[in-house]
Amino acid sequence: MGTYANFINDPYLIEFTIELEKKDACFAPGDSMIGRVVLKAKQNIEAESLKIHFYGSAKLKSKMKSGENSAIYLNHQLDASTKCQSIEADNTVFVQFEEKLSSTLLTSIESKNSSVLYTIRAQMAYKTEENELKIINAVKGFTIVETFDLNVLPFRYFEPPSHNLVKKVDKVAAVLQQVIIISGGGDGEDKDVMLQLLHL
Repeated sequence: MGTYANFINDPYLIEFTIELEKKDACFAPGDSMIGRVVLKAKQNIEAESLKIHFYGSAKLKSKMKSGENSAIYLNHQLDASTKCQSIEADNTVFVQFEEKLSSTLLTSIESKNSSVLYTIRAQMAYKTEENELKIINAVKGFTIVETFDLNVLPFRYFEPPSHNLVKKVDKVAAVLQQVIIISGGGDGEDKDVMLQLLHL
């Protein structure tokens, strides 16, 4: 069974992680993603294979037990097996990779009703000094964001909001044998009120 180096300690490896050149792991559609897999072993090992899988999908969550509707927007795998074969104990090995992201990727989102998530998974199969075959995985998420240029927005976008307050009053007051009708309307503080006095 494969283990995930991000979550538990591997008995044969000191480190097996994914690092991205952009520390915030935020990319725009069409960007080039540059990163590396970091390997450090506790003993000499022989790497049989190293694959880097880029995956992204959108899901519509449903309250029904029938499941979720999903669509895959990114599904690509790189084979980096030739970049690391013999790994000596206590030596750190860096395996570089670069992935050109599609310009049609959706923006990352996570909500109650839907999600768009992207991940990178590195999987390495290796043999120990006892010739035992092991599989280890490392997973890292990344975010897709749309570029937003304030310079292309119209000037009115930056104007302070205007609030129009409209007041209307229609009241009737009875004082002894007189009826006073108050009616009026106005915008903001400028209002026109009319008083009408009726004798009973």
